[in-house]
Amino acid sequence: DGRSLVESISLSFKYNRETATRDWANAARDIFEIQKQWMREGKQFLVVKYEELYANTENEMRKILSFLDLDAACYDFEKALNSPVIGSSVFKRGAGPVHWAPVDKTAEFNPLLRSAKWTRKQHERFNWLAGKELVMWGYDPVKPVGAKFLWVLTNYFYDWGYASKLWFWRFIRLNQFIGKKLKAYFKK
Repeated sequence: DGRSLVESISLSFKYNRETATRDWANAARDIFEIQKQWMREGKQFLVVKYEELYANTENEMRKILSFLDLDAACYDFEKALNSPVIGSSVFKRGAGPVHWAPVDKTAEFNPLLRSAKWTRKQHERFNWLAGKELVMWGYDPVKPVGAKFLWVLTNYFYDWGYASKLWFWRFIRLNQFIGKKLKAYFKK
């Protein structure tokens, strides 16, 4: 679920939610297109959703092992179910970085609820940027009711702001690049 991924990456690495949402939508489309192409070409592949792997670990692992033609009898399902969590935004404490030390699962660990406290604004923006991709992969978007026209205007405003920021930084980098080239040229 892109919403959980966006929330996790923004909490863990201070990654911009807008950029993370756009990146997730692009990746979701790419994977979907590759899946369609491989189906046409008769290639074998297996798409595994994290939510299914988390919620139905044993069933999903059996599916994966079968796909890979591996013996499920050799797999320790109990160990998989009780394995510690490594590098989760849920166990990140304070302003420090995510640590990669194993942490035992607690009742508070539910990676499927990472975006449960999102505001309407966050859901509206995610739906605007990645709603089609969310549905494409079988997830249900949160659809707030009322004042749709204002949210459309708000999203156009945010799109303009995002594009302006991108162009501004491209302009700055271009100026820096040209400045370096000119300095190098005039030093000759």
